[in-house]
Amino acid sequence: MLDGFKALESEAGDVFQNLFSGIDLNTPEGIAEVIQRIVGAVETFIDLTQGIVESWQPAVKIFGEVLKVFSELDDESAQLIGNILGVAQQVVILTTAVAAGAAVFGGIKTAVVAGGLL
Repeated sequence: MLDGFKALESEAGDVFQNLFSGIDLNTPEGIAEVIQRIVGAVETFIDLTQGIVESWQPAVKIFGEVLKVFSELDDESAQLIGNILGVAQQVVILTTAVAAGAAVFGGIKTAVVAGGLL
């Protein structure tokens, strides 16, 4: 195993040295420390993944409930909700366009004032 780590160190060069800097790979203690670091990193990755999955649980539950409600809608109700969502999209698009237009006119006003034209 020690020979394997030495070969890996030779191949990986600086990357491997930086990864395990300060560890003497020529001693059983050094090899044990490398193994422990790897095990610790894997444990941390597992904990991190568990946290991500846990954080998604409320959203997944809500999505499941919404999916159930949508699957039980009659055609008329589904079309009504679609129409409401379509109008909401249009409001968002128009509001965004008006805000962008206002920003352009604001920029023009600033340029005119700064240029001494007003």
